[in-house]
Amino acid sequence: MTGIEQVSYDFAAGQAQAKALSDAELLGAIRDLRETIDVQEASNRQGMVTPKLGYYWDEYHTFVAENHERGVERQKARRQQFYLLSPSHLRQYTLDAIKQQRPHWDSARVSRKAMLNLENHIRALVNKAVRQHRNGVKTFMDYL
Repeated sequence: MTGIEQVSYDFAAGQAQAKALSDAELLGAIRDLRETIDVQEASNRQGMVTPKLGYYWDEYHTFVAENHERGVERQKARRQQFYLLSPSHLRQYTLDAIKQQRPHWDSARVSRKAMLNLENHIRALVNKAVRQHRNGVKTFMDYL
């Protein structure tokens, strides 16, 4: 060691800083930190002293952990979204329709994307019907 002290990282302050950033700012900071780390490591391989390399790695991992946590929260929110139709009933209805209408097609699964597309199609039909329904009527009817 050359007598240059390593710079220590304050994890509590770093976590607070990461939480305060918007998603775009957080991703930009992660990208910038990765570029800085790459430059510092290249300098380190050439024999240069890089006392802040460990600091940058700690900050990078703190920011990546916050980004991961936000992704987990977004996934939970997506899973808890309100469904118009029961996903299990929609899936079973789709599989039954496939068996009845296309008996040679041996399908056993319905993708999540297909389920969400069907759900979104139903939402769009309802929204269109509401826009086209005549005013002054208390009962919603005959929209097709």
